Amino acid sequence: MNYRTRCSVIKHILFTWRYLMRWRVALLGSLISLWSLLGGSVAVASPSRNYTKVVQKLIHLDRQYTITDVYMMPATAAVGDNVYFVVELSTDFEGEAEVDPIVVAQINGAPVQMYHQGGRLWTTDKRSFLTAGSLNFEAQFFLQNRHQSEAIRLQLLEVRQEIDALSRQIVRETDPARKAYLESQRADKQVFKTDLENSLDSLKRPVSTKVSTHQIGPAMPPVNSPVLTSCEPAYGDSAGNKVVVVHGQNLLNTTKLVIGGNEIPLQSLSVTASSITFTTPSLTEGLKNITIESIQGGSTVVANLQNAYFAIDNLSGGGSAFPVAFAGIPVSTPAETPIQLDGSSSYSPDGTPVTYLWSIVTKPDDAGTLDGVFNDSTIQKPVFSSAAPGTYVVSLVVSNGVNQSTPSLTVVTVGPKDPLTLLPSVINGAVDRNGVYIGTFKACNNLPQEMSYQIFGADQIVFISGGKKGRIAKKSCQTFDFSVENHSAYTLGFKIPFVVQTPSNHKKILQIEVAPTTALGVSLLTKFPVEQWSGERDLEVLSAKSYVPIFGAFDEISATSIVVKNTTSSPITITNAPVLTHFGSTTVFGVDFPVGGLVVPANGEYLLDIFVDPAGFVSGDWAEALLEWQIESSGAPRTLLLRTNKLPAPMATSVPIGFGQHEESALLPSQILRVPFDFLGYLNGFTEVEDVDVMNDVSGHFFLDLVGWPGSVLVGNVDYVRSEGADIKSTFDGLAVGTYQARVLVKVRGYLMPFEYLCNIEIVGDTP
Repeated sequence: MNYRTRCSVIKHILFTWRYLMRWRVALLGSLISLWSLLGGSVAVASPSRNYTKVVQKLIHLDRQYTITDVYMMPATAAVGDNVYFVVELSTDFEGEAEVDPIVVAQINGAPVQMYHQGGRLWTTDKRSFLTAGSLNFEAQFFLQNRHQSEAIRLQLLEVRQEIDALSRQIVRETDPARKAYLESQRADKQVFKTDLENSLDSLKRPVSTKVSTHQIGPAMPPVNSPVLTSCEPAYGDSAGNKVVVVHGQNLLNTTKLVIGGNEIPLQSLSVTASSITFTTPSLTEGLKNITIESIQGGSTVVANLQNAYFAIDNLSGGGSAFPVAFAGIPVSTPAETPIQLDGSSSYSPDGTPVTYLWSIVTKPDDAGTLDGVFNDSTIQKPVFSSAAPGTYVVSLVVSNGVNQSTPSLTVVTVGPKDPLTLLPSVINGAVDRNGVYIGTFKACNNLPQEMSYQIFGADQIVFISGGKKGRIAKKSCQTFDFSVENHSAYTLGFKIPFVVQTPSNHKKILQIEVAPTTALGVSLLTKFPVEQWSGERDLEVLSAKSYVPIFGAFDEISATSIVVKNTTSSPITITNAPVLTHFGSTTVFGVDFPVGGLVVPANGEYLLDIFVDPAGFVSGDWAEALLEWQIESSGAPRTLLLRTNKLPAPMATSVPIGFGQHEESALLPSQILRVPFDFLGYLNGFTEVEDVDVMNDVSGHFFLDLVGWPGSVLVGNVDYVRSEGADIKSTFDGLAVGTYQARVLVKVRGYLMPFEYLCNIEIVGDTP
């Protein structure tokens, strides 16, 4: 081994040792904090820093670390206006400080998310209020050891991202066994996330609390004078050069704008009737008012927006132009199970985007060339996979285009495959309205020979498929479907031993928890009539089984109404709009959610329209999206899996219907109009025949038999409809000699122009 190679190896060993020692110290600090909370005592000798004493000193001896003030921006707001709440601390805790500040807040007792905007400034997100009155804003200021919390926070970020990725996979998965496996993985991750959150929370030490009261005024009536309502963004660097938009009404005749005593030249303003855009000048730190002057009716009128903008020193940060790499905390995975690494915490201090380069530093001696590989070594979050158990040291180097970072190392431990795998091993479910939960899991034999098994302690479980005792062939899986009844008000929990008896004794524990049914105040139901719709009416139940079909579109935007039903005796206000996540490259779905929210009356309904835009179909003739709607202020959002189709081009837009030639005294025949089959054939998709009208019947002797016509008809090849449409009888009656015509227009949802039947008949004199 030459000198350069030996130096490189020693360098990598030192990097690995330094990282592992730092992780061990952070973990030891968390365990000491937890032991102290439980009443234990421990003596730790630290040669350099005692972080607990640092925090205690800040809390007990130095009272300057407090919440300086709380502001609502703007200071005067009305119903429907956009406002921010700003918390200003006494110091910015930047540089080499050993502690980090944390600010949490509540508005009228409801938690709100706070965001650190840099330095001493913390803000809420933009929000509006639907009712006038007082708002109580409570801000709490905590200190947290920076070094102990860093590793936990980064791991928590990784776990949250993994849970989001699993949730998206679960929605798309159609194989029940695979879906159950993914759900078990997500459940494990959620338990781990809770543990991390509790550990992080235990490191926080309270410092200061501040309660303030703010007023939301009634909605402002339309006025002719200029009115300023909000400023976006509401904060920026005091150095200036920030593009800001001030919103309001009647701003077109603005002649002057002043921010914090600094007048902006008129030629630098971009003015519309509802907004003014400008670039901030250099400002002193603190809250700034914005004032405008406008000409109205020959007079100068002044409008003022108090607490409109917060200028703060050094908001943009700064520092070395050398980027910093972070390869993430050590992870582990079974053999042949890919795992995603996360380099998203890497950064360049000057804000320049970074590029990534992952590599394997060391791998086990018996690992092959296909062990310890990345799907893409140049992305932020590559997938690592290996079939050979052992320890792999992974390196990440990032670059900002000018400089490269020092390598960051992490460890991936690949363990052996278990002889038996339960997919999932943890099942959490809730009974339906009948008090029954139906679940499924798989038992996989990873051995090269047959295994026998027995399931113990499952008396309250009814197996629908798969028995409590049997055999599983080598290298194969067996599916078990089961049902559990729960008519109580409590969650039932089971820990069921799944025992392998041959070829060797091995045991796995299957955990099942079945929650009781809960009465929800709001239900999402289909609007389709029961005479035409044979599927489940509760859309959440339908979505859990398959998907919610939405009317398709060809050249017209189509709307499908869903019923938002309030089953309580009080009105329910919903302020959060549904969030749509499209799968693939299509963006066809949209939701008609009113600005400011909607109100569902007591024991009443609200119709919410989901739109499909045919222009959003990029490739293929179908599209799916996940609709997530946070209806209640707490709890999980409601989820619906939506599916729609690009409707086919019509075979014909006009169909002639000839009734033939008949003598005057003859009994005239009838013809059957097959709506909309005559125009579309066997429809691949889902839509509705909205209306059928008779046009241009000058004689008044053309008739459609609409006695059985329901007003509209669902058509398509979805599981719950499968209708080709309706057959309508048409006829002429009581005609004298001559030629007669009539048009029948058929409007189909999703098609811009109606289709038409051209009906004609000829009446001749009787034959002598």
